[in-house]
Amino acid sequence: MICSHVSVAARLVARSSTLRYGLLRTSISHSAAARHVHASPHHSPLTIPGRYAPVASHSISSAHDSSTMKSLPASILTPGQLSRAAAHAVRALTRTGAFSDALYIVNALHASPIDHVTPTTIPILEQLVQTARHQPVSVRLAAHCFLHDLLRSGRTRQAARFSEAVMSQGIYLRSRTLQALMQQLCRPLPSVFDSLGPRNWKRIQPNEVLFLDSGCVQDPSCQAAIRILEHARRYGHRRTHEMYDVLIRACLLQGEIIVASLLFALLVKEFASTRPIVDSPVPGHIDAVLPRHSKEDHERLLFSTMQLILRDVKSIHLRDPRDSLDERRLESSLQALANLAMLLEQEEFVLGNVSSLLRALYSCPKTDTRVWIIRNGKSTQVAAYPFFQEVLLRILQRMKSYPVGPPLPLMELASYNTLLSYALRHRLSPSMATDVLEHMTNRRQPPLQPSIATYNILFRSATLLRLPYIPEQLLSALQIEFNHGESQTSSSSLVISCDIGESPVGMQRETLRIPETLLKAFSSLKPDLYTLTSYISHITATGNPHGVKELVFHLLPELAVLFRSGVNASTKSKLHYLCLKRSVRYGPYFFTVVLNALVKAGLTGLAERIWILAQQAQYASSIPEFALGGEQWRLGIEAYTVLMQGYAAEASRTVRVRRHSKHMARAVGFGWSLYTRKQLRAGKARHVIGRRLAMLLYRTVLFEDKTMFKSLLRIRGGLHGTGSISPLPPPLPDSRFFNAALDALCPRRSSAEMRHRPTVTRNTSWAFMTRRTPLQQVAHGITSAGYRLPKSLQELVECDDIVYSKPSTRLDRSPYAFSSASHPPDSNRLPITNTRSIPIRPRRSPRGMRKKWGGHRIMLHR
Repeated sequence: MICSHVSVAARLVARSSTLRYGLLRTSISHSAAARHVHASPHHSPLTIPGRYAPVASHSISSAHDSSTMKSLPASILTPGQLSRAAAHAVRALTRTGAFSDALYIVNALHASPIDHVTPTTIPILEQLVQTARHQPVSVRLAAHCFLHDLLRSGRTRQAARFSEAVMSQGIYLRSRTLQALMQQLCRPLPSVFDSLGPRNWKRIQPNEVLFLDSGCVQDPSCQAAIRILEHARRYGHRRTHEMYDVLIRACLLQGEIIVASLLFALLVKEFASTRPIVDSPVPGHIDAVLPRHSKEDHERLLFSTMQLILRDVKSIHLRDPRDSLDERRLESSLQALANLAMLLEQEEFVLGNVSSLLRALYSCPKTDTRVWIIRNGKSTQVAAYPFFQEVLLRILQRMKSYPVGPPLPLMELASYNTLLSYALRHRLSPSMATDVLEHMTNRRQPPLQPSIATYNILFRSATLLRLPYIPEQLLSALQIEFNHGESQTSSSSLVISCDIGESPVGMQRETLRIPETLLKAFSSLKPDLYTLTSYISHITATGNPHGVKELVFHLLPELAVLFRSGVNASTKSKLHYLCLKRSVRYGPYFFTVVLNALVKAGLTGLAERIWILAQQAQYASSIPEFALGGEQWRLGIEAYTVLMQGYAAEASRTVRVRRHSKHMARAVGFGWSLYTRKQLRAGKARHVIGRRLAMLLYRTVLFEDKTMFKSLLRIRGGLHGTGSISPLPPPLPDSRFFNAALDALCPRRSSAEMRHRPTVTRNTSWAFMTRRTPLQQVAHGITSAGYRLPKSLQELVECDDIVYSKPSTRLDRSPYAFSSASHPPDSNRLPITNTRSIPIRPRRSPRGMRKKWGGHRIMLHR
């Protein structure tokens, strides 16, 4: 059967050409017999690069006999039968490696006159001499077979060049074929070590960041994939979302984040245009009946692709640049984010859920980096951070001006929640938040119902902005659901005036209005874990951290019996098992806010018990028996910092009270982990226990000391099946953690106390502090983390193993309404940039202070 198909194809070729054999080269001079054949004026040949082995002159003629030629004359076969026979011949030839002969058959079919296809006159690689055929035969099936065989044999680059030639000649390729070709070109590297090599971070050029071209990337496979996509768009071939997605993933893998953002912008514009994302295929082809994605599916796919780009942008923005390569990464990420922000500015974004993009825009660090944008049809360069803030502010202003201004696209609830958080936490503007709520509930058609995330944002922001009655009203709204009662609010909206004084944004007196529809909707919501943590933070911020103690024993009732003596081992093991299952579900943020409240209440012993339980829960979150399908979590550096601050408070408390009360200077209710290890006796001095525990915690974070971890495992009780599971590494320390460690080792004394101390004693204590090994460890950790060592420590710590390297550049990630410059730095501590306090101007400042520090506003500590 194969011989018959080959013979028919050979008869067709022999009838139309006098060539002895059809061997294609990259240059036409390689075929001596081709000089005797006249070229067709309408069809260009389909060529692929490469030199294949010459085929003998009988490579086609030997595949058939005279009887087969007589039994299957080409004159009695229809064009469809001839097309299928040629396709079978192409498959048979490619199996034997005769790709040149197979391509010659494809060219012979392509040279036949076809009335319903108007070929393009754009020349490609070279002209192959062909003769006219007597009847039209479609080359589409044979071309697909040849292209698929090239992919099967691993000739991906040749397949890419052949597909470009096919599309330029007006031959329609199936979308599945193009998609398979793109996947072969953009497939991951065979070795994981190759993919971890140096990524391409180039200098930003204006002609490379705003216009997509194959020359923008350095990888040859990505260049070929971009050319195929350009040909598909130029000649009206069908493009699918999967083609863009696989190309964007390949660009991100190569470090071409700017090209990935341009591809995504092109995908969004095609989806938003009047023409659908898939062009109308050639009439009569099978692609016309392929099912297309619905609008919801396209938006879901667009959102997932955008998340890939924003994930890389976020990872770069969270890293402080240390060298020129990191600076180029930052420039590339900001330019990619600017390409996405232009979609919002030009109102071309059709996605309803743009929350991740909005969050990336207002989380951008405050830098002087400039990006290229298109404004009024011209390329211009602007500062990145002000441009992002301008885009966000324009969206908020459009909400206020509607219906006078142009209508906004129908955003989803997550986008409204992100804008609400930006208005309250970054702009510190209750009036902007009111506009967002009004647009979400009244002006939008159809209106949206709030979620528990909306409630949590309002509740937490009201606590931070010190709005006096908003948290209580919101709590009463949730109490309606608990008690199944009626609301006591009879007004149409809740109006609370907030006088926060002069702020960096010029806001003096603004009003937050919560519509009545929202208050009624809040009554049917179910609180989640974030609501619980916000409530604990609210209790702590309002000056009642002692109330958290009762709440902790209510949420973890096993704690009341777990740490008591006199309980048998079996009962304690069961209680510990139940307590761990609860703790794993609560997660790291719950333990962080609880530790913060207990430390501020002075309950250091209970805080240590909670911290030990949090460490065990963190360890148990990797065990399926406790996780119950959840992800493994880890405590952040904030939890370690809070506990370190508790130890520092105990050490400093000793300095103040040991002259007045010997009992208060002794440790009675804290040092729990050391008591369990029996390393310290009860009644030791507080500053001794505090500093020892502080250094043990410090070594756990900085040097991954397993001493504390092993001691925690020994008292884990009912924690079983953990032999092969290793603990997660501790988080990276920050400036707050180092300051807490310095407070524990070098407690601050009041100026009056320092004045009354004898000079000799003060100098002797500083000299003794110089020889302390713990202080040298802290100084070594500060310099290793890239911070500049404080001046006082530079004089005290004189050690050869401490390298005073150049500190890394610290990016300012504070909200928009906060001053870029932090408070005046302390010579004994590292500078800290506050992100949650209310920026206000002090009523009275020392003479020259404002002039010295440039008139920046001082941040109030929480």
